[in-house]
Amino acid sequence: MGSKESISPTTQWMLDKPLLSKSISIFSFVMALLYMVDLPKKALFVIIPISLISLFYVQRLSEGKKVLREIPYLKIFLIAAVWTAVLVILPSIFIEADLSKILFLSFGIFLYMISEIIPFDIRDMKRDEIEQTKTIPLLIGIKNSKGVAIGLLLIANLLLYLYFSTLTIDYISILLSSFFLSFMVINSKKDRSDLYYSFLVELSLILPYLFSLFISFLWS
Repeated sequence: MGSKESISPTTQWMLDKPLLSKSISIFSFVMALLYMVDLPKKALFVIIPISLISLFYVQRLSEGKKVLREIPYLKIFLIAAVWTAVLVILPSIFIEADLSKILFLSFGIFLYMISEIIPFDIRDMKRDEIEQTKTIPLLIGIKNSKGVAIGLLLIANLLLYLYFSTLTIDYISILLSSFFLSFMVINSKKDRSDLYYSFLVELSLILPYLFSLFISFLWS
């Protein structure tokens, strides 16, 4: 067991409430199985890999083996890849979208997600240093990491514009969300409260949908 400093608030909550934590996990697993029954078989080619990544992200194959999150610099890319698969690749199976356009959307969302995750690596620098988990902020520092996040956001928005081809409501919503996320990235610090990251930074994931609803309402 790691020291108190090396345990995240989420992990600490799970340790403090083991029965509730296990009940939620079991319930989620059962519900996932029930919903998978109605999915097309080709969706399993996406679901199975991301499920295995999610499992072995924290679960060791054997004593002494590294979990995926402990492999140097891999953590951020795994999280971004899983989110991209869930948000883009899996839905595209149902609508049979054009592959070339989906690539623009996938890479755009992938880079957006990396930008969103970097603030969390800034927050976790102290714990990652204790656990010797190599991350981008520990490698290049906080200031340079923020620059990388903003740069990736710019590239992400370019790719997404190529996907949408015009200023659609969806693209404007993502653009506005990117401005919000940029502000959150710039103001990220190691000593920020967990609420700043768990609520405000995480909010950038649902903001495109909320902005889309708001703009659609104004234009209706």
